[in-house]
Amino acid sequence: MWINSYPTILLFALSSLPAGVGVAGSAAAPEHGDMAVLLHTRIAGVPPDEATRSKMVELLKAGQKQEAAALATEQSDFYNVKLRNMFGAWSNTGASIDIDLNDMVATMIGMVRDNVPFNEVLSGDYLYTGSDSAGAYRADDNSLYINLQSRDLQRELVKKKQSEVFTQIKHLPAEAQAGIISTRAFGQAYFQAGTNRRATAFTLKYFLCHDMEALHDPTISDEKVRPDVSRAPGNDANLFNNRCKGCHSGMDALSGWSVYYDFQPQKKILYQTNVQSKISRNFYVYPQGHQPVDDSFVNLWTTGQNTALGWGSQTSGNGAKDYGKMLTDSQAFSTCMATHVYEQVCLLTPETGKEKTLRDSLASTFKSNSYSMKKLFAATAAACLPGED
Repeated sequence: MWINSYPTILLFALSSLPAGVGVAGSAAAPEHGDMAVLLHTRIAGVPPDEATRSKMVELLKAGQKQEAAALATEQSDFYNVKLRNMFGAWSNTGASIDIDLNDMVATMIGMVRDNVPFNEVLSGDYLYTGSDSAGAYRADDNSLYINLQSRDLQRELVKKKQSEVFTQIKHLPAEAQAGIISTRAFGQAYFQAGTNRRATAFTLKYFLCHDMEALHDPTISDEKVRPDVSRAPGNDANLFNNRCKGCHSGMDALSGWSVYYDFQPQKKILYQTNVQSKISRNFYVYPQGHQPVDDSFVNLWTTGQNTALGWGSQTSGNGAKDYGKMLTDSQAFSTCMATHVYEQVCLLTPETGKEKTLRDSLASTFKSNSYSMKKLFAATAAACLPGED
């Protein structure tokens, strides 16, 4: 299991800095050597070795803060510590970082390492495995990634095509393969039991930074709400209209993309079949409700308050690939990734007007840099150093 040493290391590094050296928002600017330590620790989770520190100091003296920060993104600990913790929390419903490495986390880490455009994370034909000595990828077993987790992920991860690996395993057809959505770990966390709405809620939370409560909008049509949702819970129609409808109308209209997926703990494998019986669970609650017959979806949030998410041109489609592309084509995706990284390296959530303006600027830079997460980390760390305006 992963041991979370990052907070202890970070607190030690920050507490060892001289008086007057603060975190984001402080007016005092550290000396170049201290700034190098702070930059590296915020990005990689550990202080730099002397050789790296010296290189960073020279760049900082030349006013090249982002270039200095970029050196930290080339260190193994950036992948083994920072990214593994960050993405690890996304791969389980409890948001725990105390988990084994898995194919979902490894794939996101590999995409960052290789500067693969991160807007393909929910749709691309990627799967990161390991060197031959770590073992072969299995759709029903996580042993490969358990073997990898004690190794240098920067060196060990191997980029492959899902279409090639999964064709050999024959557990998911091409139309079901969509970035991290079709990884074993995603399936185990978000397609196991339930009605697969969890998968929609997860992607909205971590890739658009919006919980369902924040997306609540009772003004849109409830025509896509499924039969398992009572229109008068507790014999109170007002409760549905004022509370349930606001979330289910938009979520159920979107969630059609996921109806063909299932993960059964007995088989320990993610697979695709016809519309799952679990989607029809409790249909008797309101038989007149919308019953999915395929994996089509429609985005009803392109009107009303949620137009603020900045949706792209695609507002409907079929399956996970279309759904993933629609999410990552939104402005909210870029803003969300910038928010995640800001929290990781600036050590706070952007809340003030000044912090949000910086975050939004970083989001625009992220998009213009071909959605490079590695460059986003470097730009963010450089931008929120103590003493920065």
